[in-house]
Amino acid sequence: QLLRAEKRDAELVYQLELEAMRKAEIEGRMEDAAMHRDEALLARSCVPHLNLEGLWVGKYGSHGYEMINVTYVGDNLFAFKVTGDRNVPRGELTFQANLAPMNSLGAVQDSEHLKPIVLTDAAAKKWGTKQLPRHSGLGQVAEDGFTNRQWMDGQLIIIGEDYFSFAWLPIGHQIFFGRPSPELSLKMLREKGATAVKAGVSPPSIHDDVSAMKEYATRCLEATAQFIEDDHLEGKTDPYGCIWDESSEECYFE
Repeated sequence: QLLRAEKRDAELVYQLELEAMRKAEIEGRMEDAAMHRDEALLARSCVPHLNLEGLWVGKYGSHGYEMINVTYVGDNLFAFKVTGDRNVPRGELTFQANLAPMNSLGAVQDSEHLKPIVLTDAAAKKWGTKQLPRHSGLGQVAEDGFTNRQWMDGQLIIIGEDYFSFAWLPIGHQIFFGRPSPELSLKMLREKGATAVKAGVSPPSIHDDVSAMKEYATRCLEATAQFIEDDHLEGKTDPYGCIWDESSEECYFE
């Protein structure tokens, strides 16, 4: 069954290897369980939506471009704001999604599995795929000052390995995300991050609280960013204009 699955897709292999691993663990076959775990991790590394770790940038409406950091706990994706705004500040979750294979233990029910989005011929030619996988999730919204915060239904849409989007369904809001360059990351941290290190401020000692050390390290990073040139950004008004084809005024993922 696994050999047949390998010819189909990596996510199915991942699902079957996880189930084989759990069965081996229950039966006390620990060597077999370790083998299936290794195979599962290998298959997982080939599944785009399970390999989105790291920094991404998207335009949060009137707030402008913001940076998020994607992490995983198991197959649950969590997106934290690295730079925030007056509604949802930095350090808070902006959205989350359960990306476990739909038929494995602990995964979503088949009735909740979303069918992929079928693209137009023009969009398929541009992005090299006919369908965009999507997954149910939860997006966070709040009023000014991070008040009256709440979670609402959303969808994570995978656009290859370089882009994805998240839609807050009840309010009809969708944000596209792309990978930032190192220079853009430092620029955003400098402009929207914590206050830079001030002259005369002593570094924390080994006896200080860990949070103080983290804060100082963050300020050092942002102070260093002051000296990094980012000429490649000059003259660009939209670093991710590839999402929106301005020449034809067509949004491929409207």
